[in-house]
Amino acid sequence: MGVLRRVLLKSKDTDSDVDDRIKLSDNHFTFPKRKYGTQQKQIGQGVSGFVHLYQNEKSNTFYAVKSFEKKNLKDIDEIKSINKEIDIHNRINNGPHIVKLIDSFKLKTNSKFFIIIIMQYLPLNLLDLYLKYGSLMPISYRLCFFKQIVLGIAFMHNQNIAHRDIKLENCCVDNNGNVKLIDFGSSTIGDIGYGMAGSPSYSSPEIHNSLKYNSIKCDIWSLGIVLINMFYASKQKWNTCRYDDEIFLYYQNNSSIDNAVRFLNKNDTNNVKEYTSQKTLIDDIILQLLSIDVNTRISIHNLLENKWFKETECCYPDNDLYKAYHNHSQFV
Repeated sequence: MGVLRRVLLKSKDTDSDVDDRIKLSDNHFTFPKRKYGTQQKQIGQGVSGFVHLYQNEKSNTFYAVKSFEKKNLKDIDEIKSINKEIDIHNRINNGPHIVKLIDSFKLKTNSKFFIIIIMQYLPLNLLDLYLKYGSLMPISYRLCFFKQIVLGIAFMHNQNIAHRDIKLENCCVDNNGNVKLIDFGSSTIGDIGYGMAGSPSYSSPEIHNSLKYNSIKCDIWSLGIVLINMFYASKQKWNTCRYDDEIFLYYQNNSSIDNAVRFLNKNDTNNVKEYTSQKTLIDDIILQLLSIDVNTRISIHNLLENKWFKETECCYPDNDLYKAYHNHSQFV
């Protein structure tokens, strides 16, 4: 019940409920530097926005500032999309393992118009750690990261919100090594999704091959790819889950861990004991997460209640008493 107490009851809202009701703070005509400091460098870029690092030198506080430039104020659909992202972020802002939304407002200058989102700054993401350390990081640490991701996604799903872009880059860590989910631009309210969303290598078969699909179940598939990354320090064998990818089709017809993971064993002498003791259990979870049939794909609830998942040691804040099993900060 400890995990389940950290998630709320499902919301009944759908995408159609989101409109221009999002209330941003009053317009700013200059960026509020006294509050959020000055721009230091660009740290991210999306389809329609940029993320910059800002520093308030007086308080030595850092912020991630996401900005969307609107050259045409009549671009209602795009503004609604940004409003929906802010709305979704507000709904889950107090959840476990969710990056904190601090502020959002409109910024108008003489010639330009922006929508600004101020967020907690996180120094790096799990892809950074994956590329730098890989199998050098203890498996127990990697599985702790994975469990934190699942707890964050479980919170979102219990708000009836699907992330739709789960990948290592969108799983950031703070200075203590706590995982925080970011980027809700592709997220949906409700379980119905349309069209391509997320990173192709993490996206489920139905996203690639169907016009309409269950967004919640698509998130489960992405968690399966993340677990391959975290446990095996490897990638899946296929490039995308499309019907023109021969390796994926082979997995579809012969679903096994040998046909799912690119590198099963890298002769990791540092983690032999952990690897051997956990491999069978984790392989079973991976195959349940990567079930082609969405009706047999494991649910987030059943994953939370899985014996292996429950027994996996995880660092997380609980009732304001922080529990730390691993020294993640040495890798941050």
